[in-house]
Amino acid sequence: MTKSRHIGRYCTFLILAAAIAGAGWWYFRRSPAAVPVYQTVTLKKGSIVQAVTATGVLQPIVIVDVGSQVSGRLKDVLVDFNDKVAKDQVLARIDPATFESALAQAESELLNARANLRLQRSNLERSRKLSEQNLVSSSALEQLEATLEQAEAAVRIREFAVDSRKTDLERCTIVAPIDGMVISRNVQTGQTVAASLNAPVLFTIANDLARMQIAAAISEADIGSIADGQAVKFTVDAYPGRGFTGKVRQVRNAAKSVENVVTYEAIIDVENPGGRLKPGMTANVSVIIQSREDALRLANAALRVRLPQGLEVSIPPEPERPGRTGGGAPGDGGGGGEAAAAAAPGDMEGRGSPGGGGAPGGEDPDRRARFMEAMAANPEMAARFRDRAGRGAPTASRVVFKLAGPPEAQKLEAVRVRTGISDGSFTEVVDGLQEGDTIVTSVVLPGAKASSNASSQMRAFGSDGGVGGRGFRGF
Repeated sequence: MTKSRHIGRYCTFLILAAAIAGAGWWYFRRSPAAVPVYQTVTLKKGSIVQAVTATGVLQPIVIVDVGSQVSGRLKDVLVDFNDKVAKDQVLARIDPATFESALAQAESELLNARANLRLQRSNLERSRKLSEQNLVSSSALEQLEATLEQAEAAVRIREFAVDSRKTDLERCTIVAPIDGMVISRNVQTGQTVAASLNAPVLFTIANDLARMQIAAAISEADIGSIADGQAVKFTVDAYPGRGFTGKVRQVRNAAKSVENVVTYEAIIDVENPGGRLKPGMTANVSVIIQSREDALRLANAALRVRLPQGLEVSIPPEPERPGRTGGGAPGDGGGGGEAAAAAAPGDMEGRGSPGGGGAPGGEDPDRRARFMEAMAANPEMAARFRDRAGRGAPTASRVVFKLAGPPEAQKLEAVRVRTGISDGSFTEVVDGLQEGDTIVTSVVLPGAKASSNASSQMRAFGSDGGVGGRGFRGF
């Protein structure tokens, strides 16, 4: 009896121990509720500059290669690198002995031709007198007249030969064709110059290094944004951390293709009063397309947020465009409802009759009336529309996520905003957010996988910049 009682107690102890172990295992193995981790930024105001970047080479505006049209040994070289020269200043002299001898020979041949011309004239005059007395036949007289014409032609030929020899002798003196600075000297005193089909380059002269230009190679994808008069900022490796300015003077239509990459040249005027910039320097150019001061700047990372699985947020629908049934394509819609017409310059500007007399878009006869009513109902948005339309800035509709509510109970909320220009790091917020809003740039939910449900609602910017599916690199 006692033995059975001990066995029962032992079994009861084992059952209790197993139950306690199971409860402990279940308690320690259960997962606590996953809490999302957010990375956020605070929306602030600042300047945004949208620019197209390229590289180019600094060049003088006028550069002249000075060569020689005659061959010979250089007797004197009178200038050196960086010397300033004036127009018609003597730069070098070629030994003139050979050309002086050729000129003397040509002058002697000219004297001989003139003497023969005088003799032929005398013979013709004598023969004409004898012909009046029928002592010279008409055929002999015609022969003498032809001989005289040949003598006159020979004199002219010798005169041209003398002029040619004089020109060659003058070309032995190399002079500067323009005022400027010698930036290259390719010869030395005593060197022999051989002029053949191409004149050898002796010197290179730049007219004025206080004003230079950049020949920038612009990609064919960006050339449509470049226009004459646009401001330019650029840097050179010689002066790290220092910026220079210029202005687009010309966009050339001649395309250049290197390894199937098509570029166009944009000529940029540059002031160089201190002479710090040197010809041949590589310039990193940023052509300013648009700029905004005191704009709401949204980090581009906020436009690429992907929500993890298990974290569901309602995505606002694409707003309907005024005058249409149903939502427009992403990036084209207005601001939703009648008042949205005043905040949809991407739909309104540049359309209708000249001067804005036609209905915006022209799809609905009553659209202009509804548009004007919306403008009157919401003066703030109407003012924003007029400002945006005046600046010619296209906009796009995007979705971002912000944390709303008090710090102890913040809630993730999807917001549809209208964006403007971008500099590659920040994008302008036109409507939908306010300064000081907390915007999510990354969401991590422990144990969850990334989902594409949020990103599928948004249209990518190309390369983190631009609007309307077009990207620009930032300055």
